[in-house]
Amino acid sequence: MIDYLQKLSLRERNLLLGGMSLLLCLGLYAFAYAPLIDGQKKLDAALANQQQLKIFLTSLNAEVAQLRQNQAEQPADDGQSPLAIIDASSSQLDIKPCIKQIVSEDPASPHLGLEKCNFDKLAAWLAVLQKQNGFSVKQIQLNREPATLGQVSGKLVLSR
Repeated sequence: MIDYLQKLSLRERNLLLGGMSLLLCLGLYAFAYAPLIDGQKKLDAALANQQQLKIFLTSLNAEVAQLRQNQAEQPADDGQSPLAIIDASSSQLDIKPCIKQIVSEDPASPHLGLEKCNFDKLAAWLAVLQKQNGFSVKQIQLNREPATLGQVSGKLVLSR
């Protein structure tokens, strides 16, 4: 190879070195710089999409918060009396057999007497009453049933 280069004239050597340097620059551009630029463009596009998604989700979050606040302020009231709502929901969640006494001095604040009620079902029922009908527990007094595991008896005062 050295012999070949020495046989070339000065002008041919300069042309050969210039062509090799040009080829080296084009190779570096094609195999190193261009992929980096393409990757940067893809990242910029992905970032723009993520920012648009963030803006959309932020606006959606505000809308959902507003709807939840409106729903919490206005519980579902379809004209039923509180006792009818308690009766229907207790039947659906299998709590009705546990309710032994309902005293309703004020229809919006019934007093319930419970006996041998499954605590997990009672908690789920109270959550449904609160979420769907706007009832809250004003006062609760529960005692564990010693004979059976997971069952309670006691008194419950609801308010709406």
